[in-house]
Amino acid sequence: MHQYAVYGWFVLAVTVNSSLVYLQRKYRIYNIFGRFSNVVHATLISIFWGIFVLTLIFSAGTSARIWQGNRSLGVGIWIVAIGIFNMSIRQIGLGALFNDVFFGKKPRKLKGIYKYLQDPIYCSYLLGFIGAFMYGGKLIYLILGIISYLGLNLIESKTEKLR
Repeated sequence: MHQYAVYGWFVLAVTVNSSLVYLQRKYRIYNIFGRFSNVVHATLISIFWGIFVLTLIFSAGTSARIWQGNRSLGVGIWIVAIGIFNMSIRQIGLGALFNDVFFGKKPRKLKGIYKYLQDPIYCSYLLGFIGAFMYGGKLIYLILGIISYLGLNLIESKTEKLR
């Protein structure tokens, strides 16, 4: 599988996720599904995120290595990313991965890690890609880090905050 497919599926997953969140925020499109609205949303976005993950798994080994990498630095960045992700999920719950606050869940008071980082889950994804790049020096992870920052930190996070 060509590595460009990974970029395409990542952009598509972010676009679908952001679009569906926008449509729910603006037009309440999932209300017709009643108490199953979050399940429908989670299923739709999981299809695209799942395909992205599978293409990443099958493409990462064929990616060009643009430098030797630094395994210690890469692992250190991964540890920070995992720590930030765990603190975020501990504070707001796993449902946040499926945008549960748009489906009747009360917004959580933002404290803890959210006092220091505006979007810590998205920051952890970015750090994860940077850590993978630093670990092995593969171009695919550097490009995914850039797409992650643009798509999640700059676009998706703004969409989630729309009123």
